[in-house]
Amino acid sequence: MTRVADDTLLVSMQLGITEQAKKLKRKWKASLRAAEVDYFHAKEFNNFSYGVFTGLNRNERDALLRDLSKLTCQHFSIGITAKITKSIYEQKTTQLFRSKWGAAYTFAIQMLVVSAYLYAEHFKLRPEFNVLIEDGHKHAAQAIQTLHDTKEAGMAFAVPSKILTIGVGSKLDHPILQAADMLAYSEWQKMSAGDLTIYNAFHPQNSIYQPEVVDFDLNLVDIVTSGAERWMAERKAFGQRKAKVRASSAGNASTERKPS
Repeated sequence: MTRVADDTLLVSMQLGITEQAKKLKRKWKASLRAAEVDYFHAKEFNNFSYGVFTGLNRNERDALLRDLSKLTCQHFSIGITAKITKSIYEQKTTQLFRSKWGAAYTFAIQMLVVSAYLYAEHFKLRPEFNVLIEDGHKHAAQAIQTLHDTKEAGMAFAVPSKILTIGVGSKLDHPILQAADMLAYSEWQKMSAGDLTIYNAFHPQNSIYQPEVVDFDLNLVDIVTSGAERWMAERKAFGQRKAKVRASSAGNASTERKPS
């Protein structure tokens, strides 16, 4: 899920084991049905005039938030938010780099794939991922394409990652996207000194589930982009070497078939 304000872009993900994500989906939808809410839209949580929470008073909204945040903490391993300053991304990347890795939004999704791999490696989990992104973003198609490239290469910025499936969905149908939306919204509220109700629910004390924010500032963008450009150059050089080998092999085969 994405939050944009002026020059700041936040893209959040929820990471969990498949079996746990399925359990969360079932329980999450049951909580929504009990509250007679179609889905949780964080931006409308404090709107009492219209929106998905129409008819619920403050206590009822808070109770639903407690239920859903509890499910998030129980069934997801971690929530990670990529924060990117769009002007820095444009300043520190070349047109060639952006043609490969896309706009800041697409770059953020790739960084979340890298973060997921690092998390899995740290906790000795298999770095195999089913990726679901929310539809509707103007760069969603671009993000899907780069994810397919990552899947084919088995690499995300030279970090080994195995993507099993790639999908696009709506918040209405997917609780995991609602939870990601809640996380992105809460992190933005924290950064902008806004309402911390959802933030506090998603950052419980004494819980294994503790969200993280990865801030791609000047230094980190430099590190990532330089590494990616070296990787791209090495892949290009390797491709050229393979082409030369194929050409040489073809030439040798052709020579050997000539009559003496």
